[in-house]
Amino acid sequence: MQAWASATEPLALSRDVVDHLCALYSHEIADPVPQYDPFGLVIKESLTPKDVWQARFGLSKLLAKLSPAFMAPSPTEAAAGDTSVFDAFMTYALESGALGDTCTESRDGFVTACTTALKQYGGHHTDALFSIFEQYSNGPSPAAAKLKRFHADFQREALVILSGALAAHLSAGDPLVERVLQQLLASLDTPAVSVQMTVAETLPGVISRFTGSLEAVVMKLLRDLGNARAPTRRGAAFGLAGIVKGRGLGALKELQIMVHLQAKVGQRSSATQREGAIVAFQSLSLVLGRLFEPYVAQVLPLLLQTFGDTDVNVRHATQECCKTIMSKLSAYCVKLVLPSLLHSLAPDQNWRTKTGSIEALGAMAYLAPKQLAMSLPIIVPALTEALTDSHTDVQNAALAAFGQIGHVIKNPEIQAISARLLTSLTTMAGDDTTGLDAILATSFVHYVDAPSLALIVPLIERGLRSRQGDIKRKAAQIVGNLALIVEKRDLSVYLEHLLRLL
Repeated sequence: MQAWASATEPLALSRDVVDHLCALYSHEIADPVPQYDPFGLVIKESLTPKDVWQARFGLSKLLAKLSPAFMAPSPTEAAAGDTSVFDAFMTYALESGALGDTCTESRDGFVTACTTALKQYGGHHTDALFSIFEQYSNGPSPAAAKLKRFHADFQREALVILSGALAAHLSAGDPLVERVLQQLLASLDTPAVSVQMTVAETLPGVISRFTGSLEAVVMKLLRDLGNARAPTRRGAAFGLAGIVKGRGLGALKELQIMVHLQAKVGQRSSATQREGAIVAFQSLSLVLGRLFEPYVAQVLPLLLQTFGDTDVNVRHATQECCKTIMSKLSAYCVKLVLPSLLHSLAPDQNWRTKTGSIEALGAMAYLAPKQLAMSLPIIVPALTEALTDSHTDVQNAALAAFGQIGHVIKNPEIQAISARLLTSLTTMAGDDTTGLDAILATSFVHYVDAPSLALIVPLIERGLRSRQGDIKRKAAQIVGNLALIVEKRDLSVYLEHLLRLL
């Protein structure tokens, strides 16, 4: 199939070929025909058969390969004044429900085919196509809406992508740019996260061509962050992130976005305002990635406050925001962030501040692997000390942080005994050997990764400090075995400290 498609791409496609392939796709996506038993009763299993998506996937991939040739009609079609292959295919993709196919692979094939065709030939049809996209963004065709293998949100997501591809043909200042921008902003009200994320990824290309003022747009999005509906708040957050990425990081200061967000976090009378601001921080980090690092130092103190918020939704939003931010940090930014978090664990700090700092340290489990391996030797001692804090909430936060580190463990042997290791970590009795015994009884066939090592080392340290010779011997035996099952770069950061204890 692929070889035939590659060989056909440079040629002018016959309309009949594309029509035939589309007809095959329609047959495959159509709802199942009921079957009847000898007594004339409907067989229930025939109404919900297994979705054989592979045929649709193959057809969509073939159409994607053929899409560069969609514009050129055959000489006969041109002489007869027939619709071009491009027009016919775009009409089919929108009418049939193929862009809303519940099978991700099939849908992606159609989106790729449409995007490729639009990039090549969409510049001649911008006005008409934008009008069509607006029409179908409001709802699918009646035929598509009836299909069981169709979902309207998937079609909206596809239309956002296609609008972005079509906008690439527009020049800066073109009147159509504002129209596309308004269409994308309207799509942010769609509850589906995938649609909102796609809008955020598409907005930068449109914003770069928009020459008007964004102040009114940004102010509306900031107001929507306090909306009673959670999907609206999330959509506004994604919209702000897309605008900032398109206009540049300077837009955060130019449009006073950070000032407004910080003010919202401080609104003690409105939990929705606080939650909306935190979701905006998360979206900015998610969309901008490491470009958002200069502002992490401003955001982190705010998150430390909201970790202990009285509203459960605000606390949950803070946890998710912290995970996202940590997953995007570079090694340099980690070095800047860690000291402030560790300082917040000082004995003279309020227990709420300690709890927030510990939860932020736990979120560092979602750092990139390289940054995680570098940070764990600093994080683990601080969490271990927090386990002995006088306040139970601080102890519970430290245990939960160890649990987060345990969730990213890749070593299957440590995964199997992680619950016993965590239990042993929280046991205050110095003669507890549950964790050490579990490690010694385990046969390792995989290398121990950095998160796994972070759970083991505190137990070894406590064992080596024990006054009982048997416990010291077990801990020393594990240290000797670590050299065989741990990567050198992961073990080296603990080695000097362990050797002193030995």
